[in-house]
Amino acid sequence: MEQILPEDVERPWSVDVLDQSFRLWIEPAIATRGLDLTRDQVRAAAVIMPPDGPIKVLLNDDLLSDDVHLVASAVAQRPLEAGESVTAADLVDIRHLEPVGIDPNAGWLAFANIGGVITLAFDFCRNRQTASGLLTRAGEFLGSARHALDQGYLGPAVENGFAAAELAVKAQMYLIWDDPPRDHRRRLTWWKEWVELGNAPSNLGPLVGRLWSERPRSRYGDGELTMTPAQISDAINDVAQLVEHSGRRCSPAKERRAEEETNHTRVG
Repeated sequence: MEQILPEDVERPWSVDVLDQSFRLWIEPAIATRGLDLTRDQVRAAAVIMPPDGPIKVLLNDDLLSDDVHLVASAVAQRPLEAGESVTAADLVDIRHLEPVGIDPNAGWLAFANIGGVITLAFDFCRNRQTASGLLTRAGEFLGSARHALDQGYLGPAVENGFAAAELAVKAQMYLIWDDPPRDHRRRLTWWKEWVELGNAPSNLGPLVGRLWSERPRSRYGDGELTMTPAQISDAINDVAQLVEHSGRRCSPAKERRAEEETNHTRVG
């Protein structure tokens, strides 16, 4: 696709994303498969990026199967009955587009030309299903930490609070790493830098390290705890905020749809 813009109009970033998608994945796939397709003839495409295995490119009729297809949310310009056939002329605006039937841990990019307007959507984060599983376990450890604190078991409260926090951090790491570091110190360093970059509330930056530094005393009894009950209570509340924050970042696309705007754009 080519778009000619006046010199005083800034080139939309979505045009560059679409152009790079053709150069990196779609045109090589067309050449490999020996297809006779120009850019303008590619009506729809999906680039699937699983954590293990090669990138898969689906074009046009590939996306009409029951296995993998594109689903769009759109605004209709006339009343529609359930089961009625819908054409591009019936639609005013495409609000959401995503591939269905792909590996839930895969990243993806998709576009569709509907009524002469290209709708482009993408989610390059992988391992969302794996991350969601970690967050379920984090919630369990968080519940255990709260219960221990209610019972006055300060050591177990700290230990379980740390476990919940570290799992929440690891869940976010999985979005950009297929095999995140297993070393506690590397996770702590990454999290501190991640927060400093503005990817999480600033109060959560020192949280995991503070709980980790208390582990020799909380888990192994190597001396008295340095955190007071009030400080432990505050820390557990911060852990709950961290788990919730990670949940928002790691949730699957269908759960983020109501809030998701930045990764969806139209070209044309």
